[in-house]
Amino acid sequence: AEYMGGFDNLIADASIGLPIDISSIPSLPSEKAPAASGSSSSSSSMSSPPRPPGSCPVPTEFKASQGGKELVALMAKHFQDQIRKAHTSALVQQKMGDSVAAKRSLTYEAQSKKDSETLLQFAKRYGGNDTPHYHFEWRAIAQSNCNADLADEEMEVTVVHATDLPVPSDASSSSLETYVKLTLPYPSDAPQETTTSTVKKTDSPQFNHTHKFQVSSKKVRSFQRLVKSKHLKVDIFYKRGIFKSDGEVGTCTVPMDQLENQCTLQLAADVMNGRKKAGGQIEFKIRIREPIASSGMSTVHEAWLLLGAAPTTVKVTDCLAVLKFERDMVRDNIVRLRDTLSRENLRPLDESYQTLESKISELTSNMQRWSMSQWREHLTALQPRVNQFAAEARTALSNNKREKANVLMTKRKLVEDEIKLCQSKMSPSGGGQHS
Repeated sequence: AEYMGGFDNLIADASIGLPIDISSIPSLPSEKAPAASGSSSSSSSMSSPPRPPGSCPVPTEFKASQGGKELVALMAKHFQDQIRKAHTSALVQQKMGDSVAAKRSLTYEAQSKKDSETLLQFAKRYGGNDTPHYHFEWRAIAQSNCNADLADEEMEVTVVHATDLPVPSDASSSSLETYVKLTLPYPSDAPQETTTSTVKKTDSPQFNHTHKFQVSSKKVRSFQRLVKSKHLKVDIFYKRGIFKSDGEVGTCTVPMDQLENQCTLQLAADVMNGRKKAGGQIEFKIRIREPIASSGMSTVHEAWLLLGAAPTTVKVTDCLAVLKFERDMVRDNIVRLRDTLSRENLRPLDESYQTLESKISELTSNMQRWSMSQWREHLTALQPRVNQFAAEARTALSNNKREKANVLMTKRKLVEDEIKLCQSKMSPSGGGQHS
């Protein structure tokens, strides 16, 4: 209880931009015992990328819609896509052991199902000639970054096809008979090989040859080094006749370093003659179960369709300069606390930062369209805040909280500056729109 009380106070101060003394942070319970092996990588693997700043934009396909039945059909399709994505997201998160995120994804699925049914009823009532109010919000959706059909110790390589192979002088494009030999330099003392079947009478053969190489788990360092620094060796041969040995068309090298963060690669490699390009390319597909350096899950932010009017997040009473100041202070606190607190404990700060960033973006956009009456309303709302911040600063000083008082006085000065901006906008030459 003592730990939670101190920590909650710290987060509350940090979330509104007050400076934090790191030395005052209570020790985390998990710090009393050594962390389990691999715990840090597990935490980072399940973290989400930062939400895009600002309010969620309307996708281009919705902007281009002519409305009516076309828009209703587009919305219906969008809801079905969302139901599928949310359901998949929940399954992936459950597999990764993130039950909280999985429950959230199931909530997204249920909401999309409900909105889909509401849209259908609306369309029946109005014959598709009208559409309900709708808006978009950001939603964090998990995606599977795993080829579950492969074992941990398998690397599947497919030689898909070649395009415009160089034709040797003793052959023609219509008589060329080619095949490909693949070599994986692993293990180093016993490289593995596979050879495609021969494709006849074309310089753009479709091989569609798939082979599973036996490799080590992604945790084994020798396999990690292979992915980072080695290449698949590719030799392209052609048949020269019954009594002649096969000739070489060219070679390729296929890098595998992208497998660190991806489990499926689609690559096209140039055909080489020594160090020079001989012309033509060969397409390959490489699959492993999971990326080498990350988990089998990735998180993206989707523009999520919801029925109903968009919620208002900013008002004319918000001071833009104070919002920016608070955002910058919260960002500084996040940077200072990043190495001290766990990601879960930092989440309130991340959410506070994203909320402020969204408000700033929306308010900045709104201000560009404000009428004279809205600038006047903004001015009227800001004026009492000057005395409010001054009074709060005096209280903080009386409680010997000098840093908090300084922050409050800075906010007071920012409000005063924004009041001057309002006054300039309301002057005859200020540029405010008349209502």
